[in-house]
Amino acid sequence: MSIITHENCPICSSTKIDLAFEGKDFSHTSEVFSVVKCTSCDFHFTQDTPDAAHIGRYYQSENYVSHSDKQEGLFFKVYHWVRSYMLGKKRKMIKVEKGTILDIGCGTGYFLNEMKLNGWKVEGIEQDPAARKYGAEKFNVPVHDIPKIEALVENAYDCITLWHVLEHVHDLKLYLKQIKLALKPSGELLIAVPNRTAYDAKKYQKYWAAWDLPIHLWHFSPNNIEDLLAQHGLKVKRHYPLPFDAFYVSLLSEKYQQGSAIRGFFTGLTSWLLSVGKPKKCSSVVYVIGHQSA
Repeated sequence: MSIITHENCPICSSTKIDLAFEGKDFSHTSEVFSVVKCTSCDFHFTQDTPDAAHIGRYYQSENYVSHSDKQEGLFFKVYHWVRSYMLGKKRKMIKVEKGTILDIGCGTGYFLNEMKLNGWKVEGIEQDPAARKYGAEKFNVPVHDIPKIEALVENAYDCITLWHVLEHVHDLKLYLKQIKLALKPSGELLIAVPNRTAYDAKKYQKYWAAWDLPIHLWHFSPNNIEDLLAQHGLKVKRHYPLPFDAFYVSLLSEKYQQGSAIRGFFTGLTSWLLSVGKPKKCSSVVYVIGHQSA
């Protein structure tokens, strides 16, 4: 297996990197991984991770449900109810005129179908072949494999979305370079990622479920996102919260430390309340992004 070790910060290129903590892969292997931080820009990232060709086995977990259509059990029923509710909420976050949309990391295609039913011309990119097949067959939407990223056409899309995807990609610079190329000058890019500065992250520390080691390679704060985007000629236009994430992450974090589901619920509630009117404090944040020149 090839292991990736970073000697420089992926955002500011500083070599001043310190250990933040050592955390466990709670959801699958129980292996321990290091999260390091850049002492210059405070970006946190997972160190010594499997490369893209070998990280797949760490996704084989019952907690990784975004590619599942399983309906048995209360957990999956609640998950799918929340997903259905949030499809409409996510669609309304997009303020550009209907046109072409690319969903990177589209999973089984539910968001693409939501946009298709509302008049958009849709495309997806997804690395999981089973998920690609499901989306193509169930919703009749075009879904490409990962190499499509490097073949994106200039000014092709009015909107590009990454719903909890950026924290998984091995080559941040390549993705953002290609996304900027493919996004029309007046288009919008929506990126949703966990927020390591949220209340629930601070409470649970190394047990915070959204560290999700090792498949989450990057651990962003709002400032990190803005710094990264600026390097690629992009800027944040507005923010939205993903309020249900605070509950899901808190409940899962309690499970990891053999805690209380009731306490997890109230931690999620507290985290959500602290983010009301302050979306950058939410457990997960949606960044709506445009070209700096727009």
